[in-house]
Amino acid sequence: NDIFYHGSSKPLKGKLIAKPRLTEFSNRYDSKGVNIEKFIEGFKPSSSPSRLKCIFMSDNVKDLNLLGASENYVYEVKPLGNVIRADFAWIQEVLGIVFEGELLSGNPFAEELAKGYWSNKSCPYSDRSRPLWEYLTAAVEINAQVNSINNIKSSKRRR
Repeated sequence: NDIFYHGSSKPLKGKLIAKPRLTEFSNRYDSKGVNIEKFIEGFKPSSSPSRLKCIFMSDNVKDLNLLGASENYVYEVKPLGNVIRADFAWIQEVLGIVFEGELLSGNPFAEELAKGYWSNKSCPYSDRSRPLWEYLTAAVEINAQVNSINNIKSSKRRR
Protein backbone atom coordinates (compact mmCIF):
# COMPACT_ATOMS: atom_id res chain seq x y z
CA ASN A 1 0.00 0.00 0.00
CA ASP A 2 1.25 3.46 -0.87
CA ILE A 3 1.19 6.15 1.79
CA PHE A 4 -0.15 9.54 0.76
CA TYR A 5 -0.37 12.83 2.64
CA HIS A 6 -2.84 15.69 2.34
CA GLY A 7 -2.38 19.16 3.84
CA SER A 8 -5.31 21.26 4.98
CA SER A 9 -5.84 24.66 6.54
CA LYS A 10 -8.60 23.23 8.75
CA PRO A 11 -9.19 20.04 10.73
CA LEU A 12 -10.64 17.09 8.82
CA LYS A 13 -11.96 13.64 9.68
CA GLY A 14 -13.62 10.66 8.04
CA LYS A 15 -14.01 10.74 4.28
CA LEU A 16 -13.07 13.74 2.20
CA ILE A 17 -14.88 14.10 -1.12
CA ALA A 18 -13.60 16.51 -3.76
CA LYS A 19 -15.69 19.55 -4.51
CA PRO A 20 -15.32 22.24 -7.17
CA ARG A 21 -12.24 24.33 -6.42
CA LEU A 22 -12.45 27.21 -8.87
CA THR A 23 -13.71 29.60 -6.17
CA GLU A 24 -10.85 28.51 -3.90
CA PHE A 25 -8.36 29.04 -6.73
CA SER A 26 -9.92 32.46 -7.46
CA ASN A 27 -9.57 33.50 -3.81
CA ARG A 28 -6.03 32.15 -3.55
CA TYR A 29 -4.57 33.38 -6.84
CA ASP A 30 -5.03 36.35 -9.09
CA SER A 31 -6.67 35.99 -12.50
CA LYS A 32 -3.37 34.70 -13.93
CA GLY A 33 -3.47 31.71 -11.58
CA VAL A 34 -7.07 30.92 -12.46
CA ASN A 35 -6.26 31.20 -16.17
CA ILE A 36 -3.31 28.81 -15.73
CA GLU A 37 -5.57 26.25 -14.04
CA LYS A 38 -8.16 26.53 -16.82
CA PHE A 39 -5.41 26.24 -19.46
CA ILE A 40 -3.94 23.07 -17.87
CA GLU A 41 -7.45 21.66 -17.53
CA GLY A 42 -8.00 22.13 -21.26
CA PHE A 43 -5.47 19.36 -21.97
CA LYS A 44 -6.75 16.88 -19.36
CA PRO A 45 -7.43 13.36 -20.62
CA SER A 46 -11.06 12.37 -20.04
CA SER A 47 -9.95 9.54 -17.72
CA SER A 48 -8.10 11.87 -15.33
CA PRO A 49 -9.66 13.66 -12.37
CA SER A 50 -10.00 17.40 -12.80
CA ARG A 51 -7.54 19.69 -10.98
CA LEU A 52 -10.59 21.91 -10.46
CA LYS A 53 -12.37 19.15 -8.51
CA CYS A 54 -9.95 16.79 -6.81
CA ILE A 55 -8.07 16.01 -3.63
CA PHE A 56 -4.35 16.76 -3.94
CA MET A 57 -1.90 14.41 -2.22
CA SER A 58 1.83 13.82 -1.98
CA ASP A 59 3.81 10.67 -1.24
CA ASN A 60 6.45 12.83 0.44
CA VAL A 61 5.17 14.84 3.39
CA LYS A 62 8.02 17.33 3.02
CA ASP A 63 6.76 18.25 -0.48
CA LEU A 64 3.35 19.47 0.69
CA ASN A 65 4.50 23.06 1.07
CA LEU A 66 6.27 23.03 -2.31
CA LEU A 67 3.02 21.83 -3.87
CA GLY A 68 1.12 24.74 -2.33
CA ALA A 69 -0.68 22.74 0.36
CA SER A 70 -1.27 24.07 3.84
CA GLU A 71 0.71 22.41 6.59
CA ASN A 72 -1.63 23.53 9.39
CA TYR A 73 -3.13 20.04 9.49
CA VAL A 74 -1.35 17.17 7.76
CA TYR A 75 -3.05 13.83 7.29
CA GLU A 76 -2.09 10.38 6.13
CA VAL A 77 -4.84 9.49 3.66
CA LYS A 78 -6.06 6.53 1.65
CA PRO A 79 -7.38 7.26 -1.86
CA LEU A 80 -10.87 5.90 -2.51
CA GLY A 81 -10.71 5.90 -6.28
CA ASN A 82 -8.57 6.39 -9.35
CA VAL A 83 -5.25 8.16 -8.64
CA ILE A 84 -3.14 9.96 -11.19
CA ARG A 85 0.44 11.15 -10.71
CA ALA A 86 1.73 14.40 -12.19
CA ASP A 87 5.00 16.29 -11.88
CA PHE A 88 4.13 19.76 -10.57
CA ALA A 89 7.28 21.06 -12.32
CA TRP A 90 5.28 21.15 -15.59
CA ILE A 91 2.98 23.76 -14.00
CA GLN A 92 5.95 25.67 -12.58
CA GLU A 93 7.25 25.98 -16.15
CA VAL A 94 3.84 27.27 -17.30
CA LEU A 95 4.02 29.85 -14.48
CA GLY A 96 7.37 30.97 -15.87
CA ILE A 97 5.81 31.63 -19.27
CA VAL A 98 3.02 33.69 -17.71
CA PHE A 99 5.36 35.72 -15.51
CA GLU A 100 7.53 36.50 -18.53
CA GLY A 101 4.44 38.11 -20.04
CA GLU A 102 3.86 35.55 -22.78
CA LEU A 103 0.44 34.24 -23.73
CA LEU A 104 -0.54 30.62 -23.13
CA SER A 105 -3.20 30.28 -25.80
CA GLY A 106 -1.69 29.40 -29.16
CA ASN A 107 1.77 28.97 -27.61
CA PRO A 108 3.10 25.54 -28.72
CA PHE A 109 5.57 25.29 -25.82
CA ALA A 110 2.87 26.12 -23.26
CA GLU A 111 0.64 23.47 -24.84
CA GLU A 112 3.50 20.93 -24.64
CA LEU A 113 3.88 21.76 -20.94
CA ALA A 114 0.14 21.42 -20.26
CA LYS A 115 0.03 18.04 -22.02
CA GLY A 116 3.18 17.00 -20.18
CA TYR A 117 1.53 17.61 -16.81
CA TRP A 118 -1.00 14.88 -17.56
CA SER A 119 1.61 12.46 -18.99
CA ASN A 120 2.78 10.78 -15.75
CA LYS A 121 6.33 11.74 -16.78
CA SER A 122 8.83 14.01 -15.07
CA CYS A 123 9.35 17.44 -16.59
CA PRO A 124 12.63 17.54 -18.52
CA TYR A 125 12.76 21.36 -18.39
CA SER A 126 12.83 21.55 -14.59
CA ASP A 127 16.02 22.43 -12.78
CA ARG A 128 14.93 20.32 -9.79
CA SER A 129 17.02 17.27 -8.97
CA ARG A 130 13.89 15.11 -8.76
CA PRO A 131 10.26 15.29 -9.87
CA LEU A 132 7.78 17.07 -7.61
CA TRP A 133 5.02 14.45 -7.80
CA GLU A 134 1.50 15.36 -6.84
CA TYR A 135 -1.33 12.85 -6.86
CA LEU A 136 -4.95 13.64 -7.71
CA THR A 137 -8.01 11.65 -6.71
CA ALA A 138 -11.73 12.25 -6.24
CA ALA A 139 -11.98 11.13 -2.60
CA VAL A 140 -9.84 10.01 0.33
CA GLU A 141 -10.30 8.50 3.73
CA ILE A 142 -8.43 10.21 6.54
CA ASN A 143 -6.27 7.57 8.27
CA ALA A 144 -4.43 9.69 10.83
CA GLN A 145 -3.29 13.20 11.57
CA VAL A 146 0.46 13.62 11.32
CA ASN A 147 1.70 15.69 14.25
CA SER A 148 5.14 16.61 12.97
CA ILE A 149 6.32 16.43 9.38
CA ASN A 150 9.88 16.15 10.68
CA ASN A 151 9.13 12.77 12.26
CA ILE A 152 8.03 11.16 9.00
CA LYS A 153 10.41 9.05 6.97
CA SER A 154 9.45 10.64 3.67
CA SER A 155 9.93 9.21 0.22
CA LYS A 156 9.65 5.72 1.72
CA ARG A 157 6.73 3.72 0.42
CA ARG A 158 5.30 0.59 1.92
CA ARG A 159 4.59 -2.05 -0.66
